[in-house]
Amino acid sequence: MTLDQIRKNPVFLSGAVVKTYQNNEAFQDTISKILERFYSGDFGAIPPEDMAANVSDLSYSQGRIVARYTEADGLPEDVYIIAYFCEDNSGVDYNYTSILYTTDY
Repeated sequence: MTLDQIRKNPVFLSGAVVKTYQNNEAFQDTISKILERFYSGDFGAIPPEDMAANVSDLSYSQGRIVARYTEADGLPEDVYIIAYFCEDNSGVDYNYTSILYTTDY
């Protein structure tokens, strides 16, 4: 699995993120920027063990990728981006990406 393949996942926002996102162009731009960082392999402020798990899960083509972006990135509060993926031959699509505040996690 590659991050370019994960880019094709549908993206879901938590209810709290949706409330901030609506009618807030600056926040929309910030979310777009951190998604681009995520897809390029910049997973923000995560500990080394989470980075190792991200690399491992990508190499096995199943699991999840976790990223955390902070107020320093221009957000009103910390945000997680979590991509779930599984290359499954059954035809069932297990691939999606979620954006949520840390308080939603």
